[in-house]
Amino acid sequence: MKSISKNNSKTKSRPRIAIIGSQFFAKQMIPYIEETGQGQVVGMFDDFEPAGLIKYHRSLLGPLKDVPLLYKNGQFDSVLNAVGYAHIEFRKNVFLQMKKHDIPVTTFIHPDSYIDSTVTVGEGCIVLMNCTICANVRLGDNIYVGPKSYIAHDVVIGSHCYVGPVVSIAGCSEIGESTFLGITSTVIDRIKIGKHVKIGAGAVVIQDLADYVLAVGVPASIKKNFNLTNKKAVP
Repeated sequence: MKSISKNNSKTKSRPRIAIIGSQFFAKQMIPYIEETGQGQVVGMFDDFEPAGLIKYHRSLLGPLKDVPLLYKNGQFDSVLNAVGYAHIEFRKNVFLQMKKHDIPVTTFIHPDSYIDSTVTVGEGCIVLMNCTICANVRLGDNIYVGPKSYIAHDVVIGSHCYVGPVVSIAGCSEIGESTFLGITSTVIDRIKIGKHVKIGAGAVVIQDLADYVLAVGVPASIKKNFNLTNKKAVP
């Protein structure tokens, strides 16, 4: 992890970035990366699109298995993980595969967001515009934070979480890894949420949540538990 005080991307050289995924997430990230001066997108990797196809004025470079070889051959400097919220476990696996091959995963922080100087941010995190992340927050690796989200002081968010747009997390709360927080959901202060939890859109979490549950509503209540072995929902 590293401490983030402010975005100073304009003073750095522009790295060549290959995006993992070629759907809407990738389309969204290309102008964010290039217009903020944080990199040059050289292409995309996708297992479900043919190599050489042109999308968003960028070429499909091949399937994911080709990433290590093309990185070794110097075709790009790092990758950006643009696997979306519907595939959190696959997004996690992509990140871990990149680290297995010592491939850097780009951390993107939109310059319109405020990140306190005491915040620590793991590798591969994406923080979009108009977010506020307050003092002593700790973000693990490979976390997505959607636009206009607010993360208060001393919050800890585990790796591979997906924080949707306009989410509010109050101070001293803890979010376990691979958890999903839906759009406009709220977590009050000093709450502990387990790993692999799904919080529905607009939910207000006012009590601790165990691992592998789905919680929705105001206040949030548990609607499903997931089998800890195969992660499938059980009554």
